Amino acid sequence: ETYHITWCPSRKALVLVYLPHYYQARNFNDGPKYLSKGNKPLLFYGNSGTIIIVEDVLSAIKISKANNSYTGCPILGSSMPLKLTETILERFKIVRVWLDRDKAIEAVKQARNIKQKGIDSDVIITPNDPKEYSTGVINQWLRNK
Repeated sequence: ETYHITWCPSRKALVLVYLPHYYQARNFNDGPKYLSKGNKPLLFYGNSGTIIIVEDVLSAIKISKANNSYTGCPILGSSMPLKLTETILERFKIVRVWLDRDKAIEAVKQARNIKQKGIDSDVIITPNDPKEYSTGVINQWLRNK
C-alpha cells in the first residue's frame, strides 16, 4: 500500500496527507507542530470490521501495518467528526479509541458516544501515540482490549 507521504524542503515539513480539498503536514520549522488546511477527510488504513481511532496519520498507518485485523483511522486532531461516527455505525462492528494520556477524557467521551449507539466500543489510553511503539507493543495493547 502506498501512503504518498513526502518531504517539502521549502517548508521543512513532512506532508502526511495531500488531497485536492485538504492537506496536513508535520512542521519541523518554528511555529505550530502541524500545518493543515481544508475540510478534514475520512481516512482509513486497512479493511477490517474493527476500527482503531487515533489522532494522527502515522499512528493509523502503524496500526494497520502491525496487524491486518484492524483498520486504522486518524481523526487528524482530538475530536471525532459527526461524519466519522455515522460511517462507524454503518461499517464497523468493534471500535477502539486509542489516544494518549493527555486526551484520555476525550477518548472516553468518544467511546461512550459510540457505545450508546449500540456498537462495541472501548478506549486504549497509553503514555504515547501508537506511532511511538513497536508493532509488538501495539499488538499487546490491542490483544488486551
